[in-house]
Amino acid sequence: VINELEWVEMENLYRVVLSDRLDITLPADKEKLVEVLEAEFPEEKAGINKYIDLLYGFFEQVIQAFILKDPQVSKEKYPLYFNYAFKSTEKVLDECFTNPFIKLALSPYWSYMGVPTRHLAFVDYAALMYSYLEWKPYHIKGGSQALSNALVKKILDSGGEVRFNCAAEEIVVDEGEVRAVRTSWDDYLPTNYVVSNVSSIMTYTELIEAELVPEKQFDILKGSTIGV
Repeated sequence: VINELEWVEMENLYRVVLSDRLDITLPADKEKLVEVLEAEFPEEKAGINKYIDLLYGFFEQVIQAFILKDPQVSKEKYPLYFNYAFKSTEKVLDECFTNPFIKLALSPYWSYMGVPTRHLAFVDYAALMYSYLEWKPYHIKGGSQALSNALVKKILDSGGEVRFNCAAEEIVVDEGEVRAVRTSWDDYLPTNYVVSNVSSIMTYTELIEAELVPEKQFDILKGSTIGV
C-alpha cells in the first residue's frame, strides 16, 4: 500500500525548548544539523564534529558487521563497533561534550525509545539518528489511521475479510499441521497457514498447546543471533 499513501517529508527532527535557557530546532540533515549546533554552541565545535564523525563511523560499521553479517568481523576491522557497542548514549555524549544543554538538545529521542540515556545503548540511539539524518523521517498524511485504512482496503479488494474486536484465541494444530484458528467469538476458521503478529513466545506458548509445538522451536526461542 506504500504507493497509495501520501508521504510528507519532515524538515526537522524536533524542537527543544527549556524555559529561557534553550530554544533550538534540529534539522533532519547532517550538514544543517552541524551548522545549527555550532551556531548555538560555538564552544563545542570540536565536540560536535567528533560526535558526528563517531555517530556515522560507528553506525556504518554496525551496518557492515552486524546487519550485513560480515563473516570476518574483528576488532581490527571494526574498531568503533567493538569500542562503542556496549556503551550507553550518556557516556558517548559525555565523551564529546561538556555543556549539559547540548547533551539535552541531542537526547530527546530517549523518550521515544523508552529508556533514559544512561541506560540507552548507543547502538540503538545511533541507529535512529543515522536513519533520520540520512533517510529522513516522514509523516503519513492522515496519520496512522490512513495506513490502517489502506491495509483494510487492500485486503477487502483482494477478496479477504477483516474482523475487528475479535481476538485469535487458539491456533489449532493436529498431527503436526495447522488446521484452524479459533477466535474470541468462538468461530472456527479452517486454514493451513497463520501469520501471527504477536511475539514468537506468545505464539508458541499461549496460542498453541505446548505439547504440540516441535521441540526444535523451543530451542530456537532459547536464543538467536548474538547481539551487541
